[in-house]
Amino acid sequence: MQVASSGRASISRTVPTAPGGRVTVPVSHLLVGHQLRRPIWDDRGVLLLAEGAVITSRFKELLQRRGEQTVSADPADAAQFSSTHADCTPDDGPITTTPAEVTLSAASKSMITILDTHVDNGNLLVKNSGPPLAERLKNRGASGYSESDQEHSRATQRAGSSVVDGMIQQVAAGRRVESHPIVSLAGETLEMLLADPDCALATAVNDLDGSNLSDSSMRTSVLSMALGIEMGYDEKNVRLLGLCGLVHDWGMCRVNPQLLAVPKTLHPVDFLEIKKHPIWSLEMLQNVAGLPAVASLICYQSHERPDGKGYPRGRKSPQTHPFARIIRVVDTFSALISKRAFRKALNPAAAMECLLTLSAENLLDADTVRRTLLLLSTFPPGTHVRLRDGRLACSLRRNGTHQSLPIIEILSGDSAGTVVDPKAAGLSIASAVPRPDRDEGELTTADIERGSR
Repeated sequence: MQVASSGRASISRTVPTAPGGRVTVPVSHLLVGHQLRRPIWDDRGVLLLAEGAVITSRFKELLQRRGEQTVSADPADAAQFSSTHADCTPDDGPITTTPAEVTLSAASKSMITILDTHVDNGNLLVKNSGPPLAERLKNRGASGYSESDQEHSRATQRAGSSVVDGMIQQVAAGRRVESHPIVSLAGETLEMLLADPDCALATAVNDLDGSNLSDSSMRTSVLSMALGIEMGYDEKNVRLLGLCGLVHDWGMCRVNPQLLAVPKTLHPVDFLEIKKHPIWSLEMLQNVAGLPAVASLICYQSHERPDGKGYPRGRKSPQTHPFARIIRVVDTFSALISKRAFRKALNPAAAMECLLTLSAENLLDADTVRRTLLLLSTFPPGTHVRLRDGRLACSLRRNGTHQSLPIIEILSGDSAGTVVDPKAAGLSIASAVPRPDRDEGELTTADIERGSR
């Protein structure tokens, strides 16, 4: 048997082979939070967990109570388990070599049971109790943003981010807070969107710093509410979407900052730590008084995927709340246009291309992505573009169903400063170009793979 050597205690890097091409793994090495590629069995060939199931601390506890010392697993799964107990090099090994299990309070365990019961019973319908908010929007045509609307959007979103940051800090410190500040913020955001949705979207996309948790929360809220209006929801539902956008990712504040600073794609073991944050968010939301009960379910499910390979429970689309699907799409878009330690921020047009690719691969809800394209267009507000005639322009507004021809403001040439409907003017857009005030990167295969997580 080969033995690894280092300054720490030596640990075996190999595991015994079990019948059927499986390998034997100590129960103590099973990785809580890991989603199985293949089933695992006991030593007698009895199925313990099916393919796609997630290993939980409860499962490990039950095995230990039964006196099970080892299980049989697929080599690919076993490699993930053993990597948490083996010495790894700094270049390609995990930072978190022994991921901590999530310790839940009794209240949170009870909440998860209630949420799972709602899902299993199919209580996920969303109904309007009032008229769709889209009926209150005005068609602004080929017009720019007013200075007052721009300043109002910037001020509302800056103040909102500050409110969210303060609440995150209080809840993270174990204090109980009232939901009134974020409920009021969702109302102010709604007023801002009804005044000029494209202006509000441009501010959220281009002015907020998505690498900051509070800014990211604010951006997700704005985009989710705008998308809710686009999808025909009423005021009550749109406000709920905004509220969920503000709180859905609070558990990220408990993630090891060292993981978020890694200048490369995270090792799968380290990403298991990231995957715990919906549970942490759920824990934190128990200390927000007055939050609608359904908000916890939406936030809990906001990282699930249509193919059932998301987290924390691996639920497929029919078992996820429609608002969780919206936040999943919006959160992915926000992450793509935000700078990360391992890449530059993507141009919003490149981020939209990535959403479409992920949707085609059943990794994001297809209808939500289609509505996002209608809302933001191929070139979201604030995107700089080059016209076929060589002039530069900036995308301002959606242009009806003309997704590839948004209303634009000309930035170069004799007509600089002119707002134009390219469809009516017989113009076409050649491509998106980097903004001079942003260090934007191009879409890569790695971005698509990361976006699917």
